[in-house]
This record gives sequence, C-alpha cells and structure tokens, in this order.
Amino acid sequence: MTPELLAEAINSLERVGCQFWACEGPTLDPIDMVTCYRCTTLGKLYAVRDGNLNPTTALEAAG
Repeated sequence: MTPELLAEAINSLERVGCQFWACEGPTLDPIDMVTCYRCTTLGKLYAVRDGNLNPTTALEAAG
C-alpha cells in the first residue's frame, strides 16, 4: 500500500463521518453490536500510517 493510497483511504473515511444513527453501540462481550466498523477501520489505518501496525497484519486480522 502506497502512502498516497493510505492517505486517500483515511481521508474518505474521515469525510464520511460517524454513522451514529445506524450504530447500535460499541463492541461488547459477549455480543458485538457494532454495525458500521468505521471507527475500527480508521484505527487500523491510523496505526499503519503511524508505523505501529504492519499492513499485512491488519489485513490478516480483518480476514
């Protein structure tokens, strides 16, 4: 993933904004109530951008 593509992905998710009206709550055990995953995805992309997460690891965790 190029830095430009990563920046574009982050920018597009930031522009979408929070879909709070569709979110049913945070991820809580034993039931995952998240319907959007925007915040989780942005968190992973920020970590990759900042060098705290390997892109391959992020993809494997999503799969």
